[in-house]
Amino acid sequence: MAGDTYQWLYVWEGCVQVYKDALDGVRGAVVAVGVEVTGAGNLDDVVYYYADGKPTRYAQVKYAADASTAVGEEYLFKPSADGGPSILQKITSSWQTLTRNGEQVQLALLTNRSPDPADVLFKGRDTRTGLLRPRADRQGPRSERGQARARWAAHAGLDEAQLLELLDVLEFHLGRDEPLQRTLVSRLMQAAGLQHDEQAIMTGIQWVTQQVIGGKRELSLTDIRAAVSELGLLAHRSAGPDTHRRGEALVARPRPVTAWQPDRLGVHRAVQEHDGMKLPPYIERDHDGELRNHLHTLADRGAGVVVVRGDSCTGKTRSAWEAAAACVPDWQLLYPKSAAGLRSCLQTNVLACPTVIWLDNAHHLFAEADGNRAAEDLLGLLEQPPAPIIVLATMWPAPLDAPGSNPKKKGRTRHIHSLLDLARTVHQPRAFDTPGLNRFEDQARGDGQWTQAAAQARANGELCQRLAAAPELLDRYRHADHAPGKAVVTAAVEARRLGVRGPLPLSFLEHAALGYLSPDHRRKLNRQTWFTDALAWAQAPVKDVVSCLPGVLAPDGIGEAADLVDLSDIIEQQIAPERWGLSLIINLAAVSGGRVR
Repeated sequence: MAGDTYQWLYVWEGCVQVYKDALDGVRGAVVAVGVEVTGAGNLDDVVYYYADGKPTRYAQVKYAADASTAVGEEYLFKPSADGGPSILQKITSSWQTLTRNGEQVQLALLTNRSPDPADVLFKGRDTRTGLLRPRADRQGPRSERGQARARWAAHAGLDEAQLLELLDVLEFHLGRDEPLQRTLVSRLMQAAGLQHDEQAIMTGIQWVTQQVIGGKRELSLTDIRAAVSELGLLAHRSAGPDTHRRGEALVARPRPVTAWQPDRLGVHRAVQEHDGMKLPPYIERDHDGELRNHLHTLADRGAGVVVVRGDSCTGKTRSAWEAAAACVPDWQLLYPKSAAGLRSCLQTNVLACPTVIWLDNAHHLFAEADGNRAAEDLLGLLEQPPAPIIVLATMWPAPLDAPGSNPKKKGRTRHIHSLLDLARTVHQPRAFDTPGLNRFEDQARGDGQWTQAAAQARANGELCQRLAAAPELLDRYRHADHAPGKAVVTAAVEARRLGVRGPLPLSFLEHAALGYLSPDHRRKLNRQTWFTDALAWAQAPVKDVVSCLPGVLAPDGIGEAADLVDLSDIIEQQIAPERWGLSLIINLAAVSGGRVR
């Protein structure tokens, strides 16, 4: 892939964001995209102009055909080929120029190179925001980090305080190889209601190329809307009668709480002797009383937020569903599965009667591109609810931001944290105590799988995990006897580490998985069948209830998607942290158009 084409892919991504923001009517929308803008130094490749008319996000795009050199101190300090300033020095100079009159800016380096795993500052990079802070400014001047800060400041011609100001706005979005970046653009196009296959992406890139060749350096909403129309990029699909759609954000219409099947709301299927979706007995514990008291209180008040926090497979979604069914059974329940879907429903005023807004795994929803805006919309709704509203969310216990950060100072998560500050939080226990296990076993005697799970949980109390076959699924991955299958699952885990949310295209996984196989394994692959076999292994059900890569609903709401899969939350929560600190170079930089290197 040529460097210019890689740059135009980012420009087209910005154009789609302009189109989508206008469609959604968001505040602070991106209204135009600049290309090679005069006066921005080396940060002129892609510029986002916001609703106030000022260019506030400047990015440099760096593509390398050989991406084996990682981004770190050595790469950033290296003089240019003609002996001129280094990349860091150029970025610093551009930043000083852009902010000399007090302007507020965001900066970014976008590249297919991966971070240097040995670089002390990049070890602390937040992969969601791309920022080196807040970890970069921890520890004293004599520490390894402190000495690295001193070298960076000296090289950039700054004092340490100025360097930290720069690092507060400089994002490093790394490891964005072509397949991954195309995946991200495809998902954004889908959310904007556009065709999003490979041909549609190439059509957008070609349009950008033509504009640049013609001397156009600013692409406005008017330009982009005209291009979407003239190029035939609008998606033409209809939704079923029980769905609501805007911008391809599919969401089931509200219906009474008790009319929902719990598995449709995210309750894990449980092991059982007989086929079907029968739920195991539910054993109430102390946290259930706390949760139900909160729901009763908020139902009386007319608005509020309740969050159930807990690890994957601890029963938090079941607890939330049982509480809603007990406390507000006659209320409507709205289940948006994405931030875009939530915003779409709120903007079309579907909440005309008492409603529970169900946000299962809200940590995923808030991590999406529209997550902060969705939280802002919810805050506005709760201030002036058209009817009694309870936002009932489940979340993992980990914070949304890196430890030590101050998210309320940053626009990316400010509204999310404001919403969570309003919430009444209930902590889901990871384990059952002995009396709880005894009560479950007494009520579960009709199913041998359930009583076996209770017996296995005697060692640590982790009954819900046993019922969901979580230990068996993790064991299947960790001790896999199928290297290609494990490589495909690992590629999905790495996509999550890089901030990719939502369903994952099979084409991306097929390309990315090759980076996780040794040369010996690659030589033995059958070109025609290896990925099909690997996917079959990754999707094989464990104890008939769970797999590493479950299927997802098709974009039109009918049947299972043929080209998309999801990643099990069990695998994501347990395996992704185990991989922190491991280099991404072998995973994504080894991929080039599906060819094995």
